[in-house]
Amino acid sequence: NLDTLDEPEAKGSMIWIIGEYADRIDNADELLETFLETFPEETSSVQLQLLTAAVKLFLKKPTEKPQQMIQLVLSNATQETDNPDLRDRAYIYWRLLSTDAEAAKDVILSEKPTIEDDSSALDPELLDELMNNIGMLASVYQKLPDTFVARTRPAVQSVSGFVEPLSHAEQEDDKAAASMAEPAGGLPDLLGGLDSAGIASASHVDSPDSASAAPAGGPAGGGGDLLGDLLSLDVSAAAPTQPQQQQSVGAAPGGGFDPFGLDSLAAPAAVPEPALPVLLPTSQGKGIEIGGRIEKSSGQVVYNLSFKNTSAGVVDGFMIQFNKNCFGLTPAGPLQVPPTQPGCTSTTKLPLTVNPAAATPPPPNFVLQVAIKTNQLGVVYFSDNLPRDLV
Repeated sequence: NLDTLDEPEAKGSMIWIIGEYADRIDNADELLETFLETFPEETSSVQLQLLTAAVKLFLKKPTEKPQQMIQLVLSNATQETDNPDLRDRAYIYWRLLSTDAEAAKDVILSEKPTIEDDSSALDPELLDELMNNIGMLASVYQKLPDTFVARTRPAVQSVSGFVEPLSHAEQEDDKAAASMAEPAGGLPDLLGGLDSAGIASASHVDSPDSASAAPAGGPAGGGGDLLGDLLSLDVSAAAPTQPQQQQSVGAAPGGGFDPFGLDSLAAPAAVPEPALPVLLPTSQGKGIEIGGRIEKSSGQVVYNLSFKNTSAGVVDGFMIQFNKNCFGLTPAGPLQVPPTQPGCTSTTKLPLTVNPAAATPPPPNFVLQVAIKTNQLGVVYFSDNLPRDLV
């Protein structure tokens, strides 16, 4: 009498038997139907067994009644339950049955491996030894410890052989420490790496021997020979500061007389602007790298931005938008960025204005959240730090 089964384990076992041997049980559909009446009230273990047994019954006896039962079970398991295990298994069965019934039969009705007990295959003496090593690797490997653990006594005896080399290593450390205390002249190997980077050529330009090796010109005021030598050189390959270092004190760049060298000091070399910090790397920018810095320029707050196109196509249609921030900064106009070719970088300076309606309430959070939109790459987001003394 199936009504006397009250324990979930007993119900699950009986349902498994019905589904596993449905082809041998004549009234398997009637027996399984008695359990399906209380499907929503059963425990999860019983519901899982009912689902699997109903699918097995349908695959072994694809008649009208098992088909109605499988539809009812799949509907309840996917729509009327909150158990993720039951719902996922029901969806898997549903996809298998709706796609290929033969493939579902090969998966669900596949042969189970035979359960064997190999404990009697061990030698009794080995089994007794393994029992003494329960919790050790020997019981996991089912081997005696002597077969995979090396003897430790030879390793202990060999420690004495390393005493003298260790003291020798200490002596080498003392020598290395002493060499570190020597002056810079005692480090030729370290400076040799710098000489290979071009320092040797710079010292050659500044040396008096190189100045004496230059061709002798005419009188002090005759700057024509000097200009002729300069015109014969490759100007694009020469550094702009080296000809000034080689120029004599009394000769002006234009051929005139400059006894104090004021013309060489009038036009100092231009200092390159520092690179903008990267705010959005290429990996997160969908093919564009964005750098930027907020600063003041002539009393106006501007946002210096750079856009490096690492994608395969042209990027255009740049637009920008700020989130609310502690200063209420907003763009004073549209973002003026020309179409950027692949591998090229475009820079711009965006004027900013203060809008009290765009300010966040205290306490202040000095983080600016920015959104950039392009026609090709869509919208990307990044954050920048606001200077505390900006406004």
